Amino acid sequence: MGLLQKFDFKSSNYERPTLHWVCGNISTGKVCPIGPDGRGQCRASFECEPIKEGDRWSCTRSKSSDGKCKAGPRPDGSCCLPITKCVPVETVRGMRGRVVAWAVSLTIGLLIIATHGSGAVNLLSPGGLTLKHGEVGTKCETCHEAFESGLSGWIHEAFAPSDPAGTSKKCLSCHEMGAAPLQAHSLPRSALDQSALEMETLEKVKVAPVALEFARSLFGSPRKIAEELACTNCHKEHRGTQFDKTEMSDNRCQSCHTVRFASLSMGHPEFINYPYSRRTRVQFDHVSHISRHFEKAGKEKAPETCTNCHEPDDNGLKMKVKGFATTCSVCHLEQITGVGQVGQKGISFFSAPGLDVAELRAQGAAIGE
Repeated sequence: MGLLQKFDFKSSNYERPTLHWVCGNISTGKVCPIGPDGRGQCRASFECEPIKEGDRWSCTRSKSSDGKCKAGPRPDGSCCLPITKCVPVETVRGMRGRVVAWAVSLTIGLLIIATHGSGAVNLLSPGGLTLKHGEVGTKCETCHEAFESGLSGWIHEAFAPSDPAGTSKKCLSCHEMGAAPLQAHSLPRSALDQSALEMETLEKVKVAPVALEFARSLFGSPRKIAEELACTNCHKEHRGTQFDKTEMSDNRCQSCHTVRFASLSMGHPEFINYPYSRRTRVQFDHVSHISRHFEKAGKEKAPETCTNCHEPDDNGLKMKVKGFATTCSVCHLEQITGVGQVGQKGISFFSAPGLDVAELRAQGAAIGE
């Protein structure tokens, strides 16, 4: 070993074998003494740190780096020879450590699967199925095509690019979604193109949810219209028996839609030709309900997303309002049935004109005795 490296600290930069990173200038022979840190970041600054002896600064560069420089330190005590930053190189030990860590993790996982036998499936299951899907069957191969190909198929499915047609093949064997099942909203390309043209004429809102902006910075822009979507993009499973697979948050809708809005009362496009069919003469105001009535009702009664009150029609072209029992009854059923009302219950179709005394008092109006 003496022929390979002199271990005298005055004439050799000792390369410690436990380091996971080495200086990027090792090929040129100009390795800095301090070297990179444990995360592979270059720490080079100057070739030495001068020391003050009396009223003068002295160079402290080692003999292995050609000893003291002729120019010497600057008047302020800083070194006159800055070291150029490099890109540290990972050592064989560092790369070997990562390979060993992955190999150990994979081995432990395979041993757990092998020792649990048939129970390994339950061990890997992310959660319970919804009530309807639980009735179809509890075997994974019922819905997951990759499950039939065994362990190799699982690994390939986990790391291979997602194929919407393959992922949704089992879903479409039970669910009839029309001629374009894997297009957005199961609509044909022509309908999506027309909708996109109409949306481009709208002014995009400048204020969007922070979570949505953060997601777009990580995962990029929305998908193109021509791209197919897997069913699992919008409908999640293994969330328990009572989970509603049709539930969609506003942010999830906007992750694909290019026209974004902060809320229904701030930036949402106008509801063109809404409502599409007048079932009643009720004039529903989104702004007043969101800003006033829903706040009074509390979170337990207020809807959380658009889909709490709206659902697409059979063709998927228009959004319609759900029935009274689903939407309005939470707040208005007690008013109609007369809960807390003295006398006869229900709604008065014919009555003598009167004044809302309670409201007049609340507004401070003088109503006398």
